[in-house]
Amino acid sequence: MSGNWDDTDSEDDNVDIVEKPVIIARSRNPSIAKSLEKAGVEILENPIEGSENNGQDDSDDSMSVGSNDSEDFESHEGEVIVLDFDTTANMKKMIAQFNVEQRNIISEFADTEIFVISLDSLIIECIEHKYHDWTLAGQSLVLSAQIDRFLNQFTLMGGRFKLVVFTDLGTHFSRDTTLSFVRCSAISHIQSGPYGKDLEYFHSPLDQRWTAFLKQITPSFMMISTDNVSVEVSGNEEINMSPQLETIVLHALSQKVPIVPLYEIKVNFSDVTAFFVNPKLMVMHNWESFCAAHWDCSSDQLRNATNPSIDASSITTPAQLWTRIIAETSAPTKNGETPVQKSDHFDALCCAVLLSSLVCTKLGSKRTYLPSRTDGKRGLDVIRDRRLLLNTAVIVLEKIDCKTVKFSVGDLWDGRMILSIFDEICANEAVMPYRLQEEFAKLHSEAKLTKSIAVDTNERLFEVIEETDKPLSKLPILYEMESDFLSKLIPELKELDSENKVKDGRKQDYADWFKENLAWKFREVEEEFTKPPEKIENLWQLKKANKMKQFMSRWYEMFSNSLEGRGSNLLVDFSRTPKGYMVAETEKKEDKKGGKGGWSGQKQGGGGGKAGAKPSKKDVIMEANKNAKTVKIADGEKAKIKFGLQQGKNAVTYLEGLMSSLDLGESKALCEFEMTVRIGKTLLDEMAGKDKVAERRVEGVKLVGLIKNCLTKHWQYLDDKQKSQVVDLWVSLGFEAPTGSKPSSDAKNKKLDLDINMVYYQMEYAGELIDIQSDAQKDDRVTGFAPDAWQRRMLDAVDLGNSALIIAPTSAGKTFVSYYCIEKVLRSSDEDVVVYVSPSKALTNQVCGSIYARFRNKTLLRGKSLFGALTNDYDNNALSCQVLVTVPDALENLLLSTNPIVQQFAARIKYVIFDEVHSIGASVEAPVWEHLLLFIRCPFIALSATIGNAVKLHEWLDKGEQLKSGGKRKVDLITYGERYSELEMAIQKIEMPTISEDGEEEGEKRVVKKIEGDCIQQFMPYGVFTPEKMRMFGIPEDQQLTSRQVLQLYRMMSEVDETIKKNLEPCKYFEYTSGAPVWLNRAGLRALETELKKKLLEWLNQDESKITNVLQKLGEPVKEQLEYRAVPFNRLCELE
Repeated sequence: MSGNWDDTDSEDDNVDIVEKPVIIARSRNPSIAKSLEKAGVEILENPIEGSENNGQDDSDDSMSVGSNDSEDFESHEGEVIVLDFDTTANMKKMIAQFNVEQRNIISEFADTEIFVISLDSLIIECIEHKYHDWTLAGQSLVLSAQIDRFLNQFTLMGGRFKLVVFTDLGTHFSRDTTLSFVRCSAISHIQSGPYGKDLEYFHSPLDQRWTAFLKQITPSFMMISTDNVSVEVSGNEEINMSPQLETIVLHALSQKVPIVPLYEIKVNFSDVTAFFVNPKLMVMHNWESFCAAHWDCSSDQLRNATNPSIDASSITTPAQLWTRIIAETSAPTKNGETPVQKSDHFDALCCAVLLSSLVCTKLGSKRTYLPSRTDGKRGLDVIRDRRLLLNTAVIVLEKIDCKTVKFSVGDLWDGRMILSIFDEICANEAVMPYRLQEEFAKLHSEAKLTKSIAVDTNERLFEVIEETDKPLSKLPILYEMESDFLSKLIPELKELDSENKVKDGRKQDYADWFKENLAWKFREVEEEFTKPPEKIENLWQLKKANKMKQFMSRWYEMFSNSLEGRGSNLLVDFSRTPKGYMVAETEKKEDKKGGKGGWSGQKQGGGGGKAGAKPSKKDVIMEANKNAKTVKIADGEKAKIKFGLQQGKNAVTYLEGLMSSLDLGESKALCEFEMTVRIGKTLLDEMAGKDKVAERRVEGVKLVGLIKNCLTKHWQYLDDKQKSQVVDLWVSLGFEAPTGSKPSSDAKNKKLDLDINMVYYQMEYAGELIDIQSDAQKDDRVTGFAPDAWQRRMLDAVDLGNSALIIAPTSAGKTFVSYYCIEKVLRSSDEDVVVYVSPSKALTNQVCGSIYARFRNKTLLRGKSLFGALTNDYDNNALSCQVLVTVPDALENLLLSTNPIVQQFAARIKYVIFDEVHSIGASVEAPVWEHLLLFIRCPFIALSATIGNAVKLHEWLDKGEQLKSGGKRKVDLITYGERYSELEMAIQKIEMPTISEDGEEEGEKRVVKKIEGDCIQQFMPYGVFTPEKMRMFGIPEDQQLTSRQVLQLYRMMSEVDETIKKNLEPCKYFEYTSGAPVWLNRAGLRALETELKKKLLEWLNQDESKITNVLQKLGEPVKEQLEYRAVPFNRLCELE
């Protein structure tokens, strides 16, 4: 800090140094502060300004990657970088070999992604900015606010990170007293705050724990810069930390960790733009010896940082901490060393520090500074006192356990205030506020100070800064505009006022002005999709165009059949309206309560005679007709079943297809019984014997499922003989006979014995049979299947005209509501439009094919088409369709178009369907999604398989929807967490390549690959978890396990801890007893899974060795494969 009261090599005690704070910009543009500068720091007197780029010495070998002056920073296309540290020591050129790009890194802020920030480098970056007042070692509050705001902006955007400190860098910082104190106080502030749990210490890149740490958390990138502190910050030219920071960068890149430099980081609402240095495959020779030459690798500093020796729970204020520090300066030295000499002003300086701490604690950031004295003189003896005090503070802070501190460590030192108080004390002026007299006297005595301070009854240090009344009413300039929409969104607009107002009149039509005054000729800008098709007059061309239409029609028919199946029952019949169509379930219930449930033509409340009265002749006839119809249906369905039994080997396949068309319970029972008998006979013929147990377990799932249906759904429809056959098959599988049943002696031989408990069998092999319990019921609005309760809520939202945010896993069955919405619009009008927003152009064709497969029977008006497509580079029937399939940015352009034709089309939009709406938070087009959800004036359906903060998104959408509709519409939140089919995870096994010894071919070695056995390896998702990531993120809520994985987790945990068997053994947990079959359901399975997860997290906090053991066992099957895939396959041989 040249020119300031700071370190100097001069020992002339007679030199008077006049304090004139000089704030000089950094020698490059560290725009890490751009977002921080906008927020402002309240205690600063000068306005916040950005740093300036004043150039940098081209000869500086420590210049960081990405510097504008780096001539060697250029991309190299090689896939492998070989670095020999014996032949070159210029790390700047080494780093320049890596490719760098400026891009949005918000995609790296995923739910379970972690990045790493070098706290040492962050401190160096922050202290370089020009708004720092380095008077007497600066102001701790400014640096703390910088760091907090920088970290908070990532936290608010969902980023999770670890802060790392390399303790060996403390030696370099300690060469400058102020730098050492600034670093120590900043680290103490982080330790005592919310980010303390994310702070990690390592002595150097050679620390084995550092390499293990990177492998464990697999960070998405590391934020670090390689710039040294500038001469404007520290006058000590011997300080150069660039080589150490460069070794950290090279080591991280060698571990395949990308680098994000701590400058040119631009953060806005939805983007984080930064330079991104991509790693490459690296081969480093003599790295360890080269790196060791730049680092001390001291375990002492690391030990002191990780094992603090002072409990600070008894220290409740910064002033008490400074009292202890001052007392330490007077303590006897160890080993009989000569104590540091103190000047006559030492007590005055200590009094100023104590008083400053008390005032700052009382006032916070809204503190008052005394005017600078022109007669203040501070000699070098006082500089030594300041050094002694700050060096002692560093020693004490390094020993304190900051986790036990009960006050804010971020405001330890305010050099500007200390200096002003010190000058007043030396001038014997009254400066002690009356209200602090008693508290100061106690601390003064504990610190054993002798300097007395006069009491200031006016309390100048507590003078209140006058605040501007209604600051919004005194703006320098105000641009007025009238907008009812903005007034609703921003009520504070009414408070804005200024002497300099700019009225918002009608926007001038510049085109007309240029036409009238300059006679310019303009051509109207018209969107391509609004232009009418060219009229074809040539007969040959007309014939060709008609043939092309026919070809496209046939192509769409073939394409739709490939998507939905030929002859499927999905095709909508627009010639009839289904019973109960477009009537919400809530309305149906109200109708029943109101007595509107009679038949067509029946009087309101009809059929209501006296209880127990004799039925009328009409009722008898109708009941007889109904029974006759039932008998007829039963005979017809039995005939179909009988026909199916005559199909020989194809009988089971035929009966499976027949099941969905059967209406009567007894018919379904007979059909499934016959399938049970035939499948059981097939297993007896082909898979009997102990040597085929493994095959029977897999193939027997269908048989067990049919028996389950017979026992639970159809038992009342089966006769005694059929029941006996079902029981015999059940017992032959090795399961206990149901209570009260008598299996045959042949069944007791257990020829199909699965040799496994029925609970374990369901969990390991028959997960598909575990009941979801989704309350499926028949609904007249849907044909072909019975929708679940949550699916009926989706239909209700559409029928009531509300919007809906629907979150359900893939394959759960949420997409069909979009087709129900389309059908509703198509049935209600020949002009109305529904828009389907696909997240990408690749899906638009698939959506068009599905729409054609379902709704091609719709009769259209002349000139109308069923569907149209609109993207940025393609359009087809965009304004003449009833179903528009588009992408977000294309729809935004359409809605913002001023073309009257486009606006007429937009006015006919009745529903918008947003598919994959989670793109609003993880896509480059996130702002476009936000705009669309606010622009549209009609209801919408937003579909997604995964949204982490569904409640927050729903609240935002609901507020916007009610604001747009005046409270007439709302957004329903519909969530469902179960998949219809369990999702198993597997990885393909690839054998390691070997090199043949019998030669080379054209200079290249031949690679021989060998794959034996099963090439698919199932694995448990927890196998890729690490304790550190689990500690930060927990276990993701949407990471549901399959039944097989739950059983696998139980087995691994029970091997580690025997108490798991006592409390969470599946048979005990599900209360399984002999003779009483227990059929599992998803709710019970989730409950067991939750208990196991809770136990895992308990181990994480109580005994990490247990959870580490479990995770290692779960990841062992795929560990080798994952490590193999981490290296480019065509470079494995080179690494060998």
